[in-house]
Amino acid sequence: MCSVFRKIIHVDMDCFFAAVEIRNNPSLNGHPVAVGNSSSQRGVLSTCNYEARKYGCKSAMPVAYALRLCPNLKLVQSSMDLYKKESQKIFAIFARYSNIIEGISLDEAFIDVTDSPHFSGSATLIANAIRNDIATELGLTASAGISTNKFIAKVASDINKPNGYLLVKPNCERQFIAEQNVSCIWGVGKVLKKKLESDGIFKCSDFYSYSKIQLAQKYGQIGVRLFEFSRGLDNRRVNTNKQIKSISTETTFAQDIKDENKGVEQLKFIFETLKKRIFLKSSQIKNKGPFKSVFCKLKFNDFSITSKEQAFETLSFPTFENLFRNAKKRSPLPIRLIGIGVRLNAKNTVQFDLFDDPFLSKDSQGNPLSFLGEQSTLSP
Repeated sequence: MCSVFRKIIHVDMDCFFAAVEIRNNPSLNGHPVAVGNSSSQRGVLSTCNYEARKYGCKSAMPVAYALRLCPNLKLVQSSMDLYKKESQKIFAIFARYSNIIEGISLDEAFIDVTDSPHFSGSATLIANAIRNDIATELGLTASAGISTNKFIAKVASDINKPNGYLLVKPNCERQFIAEQNVSCIWGVGKVLKKKLESDGIFKCSDFYSYSKIQLAQKYGQIGVRLFEFSRGLDNRRVNTNKQIKSISTETTFAQDIKDENKGVEQLKFIFETLKKRIFLKSSQIKNKGPFKSVFCKLKFNDFSITSKEQAFETLSFPTFENLFRNAKKRSPLPIRLIGIGVRLNAKNTVQFDLFDDPFLSKDSQGNPLSFLGEQSTLSP
């Protein structure tokens, strides 16, 4: 069986961590629930269910703020070992229908079913079979997007959440994406979204009056992506051999750091954690490291973020200290978070393992934050 176009499914679990906790403790059902650190309001939420989202709660939100929005919020301590075990079961279900699977995180993946023999090759029927298996066997719900490329499938999976699916048929990709907000495009964060809106660009169809060259000149490297994705174009394959392009670690402090020198003292501990993470994936933890550049990120107590980066091959604490001090000059505010990391040269990228603890970013209370941390990037 050989299709003239690709059939890509994007499966995304619904409120995964919170859903696992509610399934295991039915008394939580019907209540606003979030996974975080219940012993400290300094931590952040890993995720929350839809009842909590109605109050404005969301992932990475500080616990203290979430409790102000939703005083009845049920906070559950994270159980990462449990989530990993459930994730392995989910990926085993994916493998029943295809061996071309690209894991994005513990709770979502792309699945290429272009040449799958199941259900006479119907990607929609396969997607719903996967969702049904997950619901029946694990008591969890998942949403799915089905289309001819990864980007459209990803956007489609968000449309009918929770516990829904959407098929975007071949040759309908541009029509589908045209009315979507520009924030659906990977790489369009708050800063770029604000800039685009100031230029009169709010939805994907607003890009259509620009050429690829014009967008590249106007917005830099991401301009090409804006041109292609806004038109529903995406030629990337489902990648079963994912590699990590950078490794990072970060810490959110129990109390804001006001003194720069105290920040440097904390940076020493974070630097040691970074070395351990690199060592666990590569034996090349030496002064002459296999690095393209190093970087430092600071989050201040008003939640503004700044970062400094420079080309450097050596894993050197003085280099990180210099980056830290230069980044700190940008704001007199106390520091809430420090993150540091390295970007790897292409020849030294390391294989990506979804179930590898060292690359699950956690805050200072041990709460899981985002997969691989905010500064870690995966090859697209």
